[in-house]
Amino acid sequence: METTTEVEAQPVVSALEGASHIVDQVSNYSTLITDSLYVIIGGMAAVFLLYKLTSKFLFPYVKHRRLLRVVFGTIYVLILVVTTLVVVNKVGIDTSAIGKIAIIAVLIGAVAVFFLVPFLPRLPFMTGQMIEVNGVMGTVDNISTIHTTIRTFDGAMVFLPNPLVLASKILNFSDIAERRIALNLTINLDADIEKVRGQIITIMNADERVLEDPAPLARVMTASAAGMSISALCWTKNEDFLNAQSELWIQVVKAFKADDSVSMVLPQQEIHIVSERTP
Repeated sequence: METTTEVEAQPVVSALEGASHIVDQVSNYSTLITDSLYVIIGGMAAVFLLYKLTSKFLFPYVKHRRLLRVVFGTIYVLILVVTTLVVVNKVGIDTSAIGKIAIIAVLIGAVAVFFLVPFLPRLPFMTGQMIEVNGVMGTVDNISTIHTTIRTFDGAMVFLPNPLVLASKILNFSDIAERRIALNLTINLDADIEKVRGQIITIMNADERVLEDPAPLARVMTASAAGMSISALCWTKNEDFLNAQSELWIQVVKAFKADDSVSMVLPQQEIHIVSERTP
């Protein structure tokens, strides 16, 4: 009986010994695994933070933005590759040959992406950008292989098939760093036109969101019996566009109300009275 019991217990003992051996190996590499995760997570976080800072402060002044995106993407992939090679090398596998091949492959891939991306078909916008397509304006919420989801400003979700999107005129309001504000006014013919232009430019220059270069300007576009049409133009950062445009309109209306010599044309309607003819 004892012999039979010992024979039956041998598989269990072998299994326990195997599990213990695996646990010992895992514990031996636990520090290596933890350090590797710290390097990967820390490296990705550092690249992401650096990319965000560069996008905010450097992108508006850089012409070749695609080059910066490729550089940051390459650094991101290199961190993953180098960390993986270090872990594999610590385990005991020689990575001297495969390491060089992997790094060279990443660099060649980055160069290929830089030169091939312009020739690959893609949608001219990204998630989070404000666009107008096929008469729908809003923020891009999601892009899938089938359709593009746009969240309109009233909270509705619009699903547009990608073939329809590619066949439509697309306005991307977020793809440029700066936007132009145009204040189109119609002024009374008896108003002091130079004073009007001066006041509008002064209002624009007083707003810190308005850029100094190009400088604000106001030009008379047309003149007719109904009045003079003036177009006042200035530039702001893309993220300041809506608030700056609203505030500038408010300031212009206030200035015109406070000065009788500068006034906008009031709505007019002509009525012709035709007298009845006696037979």
